[in-house]
Amino acid sequence: MPFAAPLRKKIADDDKILTLDDRIKQGLSEYGAQQFHVAKATFTELTQEYPHLSELWLQLGNCDYRLRAYLLAEKSWKECLRLNPLALQVYINLGSLYYEQKKYEEAEYHWKVALKIDETHKMTWLRLGDLYKLQGNIVKSYQYHMKYAELAGEKDLESQRVKRRYEQGLGAYQANIRISYDCMYKGQLDHARRAFSKAFEYYPGDAKAYKAYGATLYKLNRMDDAAHAYTQAVELEPNDAGNYINLGVILEKQGHTIDAAWCYQQGITKGKDPAATQKLEQRVKQLTATRFNEKLVDYFFKAQEAIVEFKLIEASRRLGRLREMGPLTQVIHDEIQHELTKLSLLYNPKKQAEQTFLQLGNDALKAKLDDITLHFYEQYLTSFPSGEAVQELRPAVEQLKERIEKAEAIRQAELERTRPRKKIF
Repeated sequence: MPFAAPLRKKIADDDKILTLDDRIKQGLSEYGAQQFHVAKATFTELTQEYPHLSELWLQLGNCDYRLRAYLLAEKSWKECLRLNPLALQVYINLGSLYYEQKKYEEAEYHWKVALKIDETHKMTWLRLGDLYKLQGNIVKSYQYHMKYAELAGEKDLESQRVKRRYEQGLGAYQANIRISYDCMYKGQLDHARRAFSKAFEYYPGDAKAYKAYGATLYKLNRMDDAAHAYTQAVELEPNDAGNYINLGVILEKQGHTIDAAWCYQQGITKGKDPAATQKLEQRVKQLTATRFNEKLVDYFFKAQEAIVEFKLIEASRRLGRLREMGPLTQVIHDEIQHELTKLSLLYNPKKQAEQTFLQLGNDALKAKLDDITLHFYEQYLTSFPSGEAVQELRPAVEQLKERIEKAEAIRQAELERTRPRKKIF
């Protein structure tokens, strides 16, 4: 990778002067010749001299990975991300590392970010498709494999193999789907359930079939399975309001009130029936008004919107710890902060990462969530010490700290006041 700055270093054993570019090329040449120990020594020396250059940390991590020093590789790659939060190759590398270590959620996260940065990276679509297949998520596996085939083109051998596998299953799928619908209409629901399940093994790309499958499971009172079926329908057809509403009904029956409210909110956004929309709005208010601060609920929905393409209902359920809690507790704060920290790049990765931290902090400030606001403002100040908003944020951070300290002091005083006293006889 060329660098504009004319950085130079005198070599001790001769009088030749190498530019930084020359030394990087030397390290890459050693790496290409599979002299990984030598290349590591080169890049270690470079990172010590120029620790602010993210590319050097990427290459050092690559050397450690090839030497099977996985913890060191992970550390170097994360340092690269700290310096350059949009380093595409690092997300791909970390995804591969976590996949090999069977840390599938972490692998998924890093590959997803890679696609947010560059949605045309075809091999990442293929890897995610393989990951979802391994996890048994046949709908997502199908979607990601088909996207890979589209990007790779008809001449690509792997693309041909992927398409052929699904095309070969279409005949068996159609036969089983006919049986499924026939059994549904006859009221033979358990037979219909088995036929649906068999059909999806051959071809998992039909949203309408998943919707019918969800209805069948609902009638059989298999609520967890029905929720899963409607989740698959939502992923295949994200603009169908009915799928969200049906999923919301099931989640509400299971006691997941905030998850249900979020699904109803999606039904309102995507629906076209004014009467149904009015009823859904009333239901959302009923589900949230008695337990939750209104601003917190609004903020929760905003966070959900930010991650809908990343985790959809799975993410909703992780944040859904809110559903059993009243006012803003430390647990709620920790959960939101954890999720939004992970989302700091997914929020809008193609814009400057600087704006991401600032936007998240401002959103939290509007919702009067001081701890979360402080968290993102401090991340901004740490990551972008010369950023445009630094002068404005520094006094704001001090004010937030004072406000949080005062609130904590008041809380402790109230706890002390209400603490039961032992009676002295």
